[in-house]
Amino acid sequence: MANYYKRLKQKGYELLGKSWFVSLILVLIFLNIPLSVFSLSADLSAEDIAVIKFCDLFITVVFSIEYFLRLWTSDLSPDYKGSRIRFAMRPAMIIDLLAIVPMVHINIKPLQTFRFLRLFRILKIVEYSKPLKTMFKVFYTKMDSLVSVGLIMGLVLAVNSFLIYYFEHAAQPQVFKNIYDALWFTAMTFSTGGAGIETITPQGKFLAVFVTYSGVMLVALYSGIFASGFMEEQKKEREQKQNAR
Repeated sequence: MANYYKRLKQKGYELLGKSWFVSLILVLIFLNIPLSVFSLSADLSAEDIAVIKFCDLFITVVFSIEYFLRLWTSDLSPDYKGSRIRFAMRPAMIIDLLAIVPMVHINIKPLQTFRFLRLFRILKIVEYSKPLKTMFKVFYTKMDSLVSVGLIMGLVLAVNSFLIYYFEHAAQPQVFKNIYDALWFTAMTFSTGGAGIETITPQGKFLAVFVTYSGVMLVALYSGIFASGFMEEQKKEREQKQNAR
């Protein structure tokens, strides 16, 4: 009986790595995107609602099977650290748990606000995408540098918003009515997206140019940090492959 249990668990663990099972999960993840969009429409017929509920139920059942298989066979996983609770608290497992909550079928109005958790199903793609895994790993390893650049960005936005409001409010009070208008202008100019309004004072024009160039330089710095992180991770992977031979 013990041997049968071990063989059954091994088969369950192997199922998680089967190409057809992985493909099924990926298809359901991408199917959830239009499903989430259409479920928010106010012009749904009874047939549309029935189809959405059926698809959501099917997705929930498959994701539930996958989640409990991972939890059951966790001691066979290289990520297992001697505790199923610790394994269940991994970010990937928490996302999987949130993804299996069948929010479409909850008819209790106070709980319907939690339907947005269905969007966590899309995050499951990280588990099956090596580039996305690498991206999150780079984000984690370069956290200190990214946070430092983010603080500089916040400082630039805050200081320039105050200064632009100080100089432009008196010149065009209908455009820069409050500090939030100045913050919106600064953020849009910083991202080079354009805010639809312009500064007219010499000081405001100078600050607008300064914010634009600051945005270009800091975004380039962010890109450089990510690029160096990706190169480091790829180098580590190549070294691991060479050492494994």
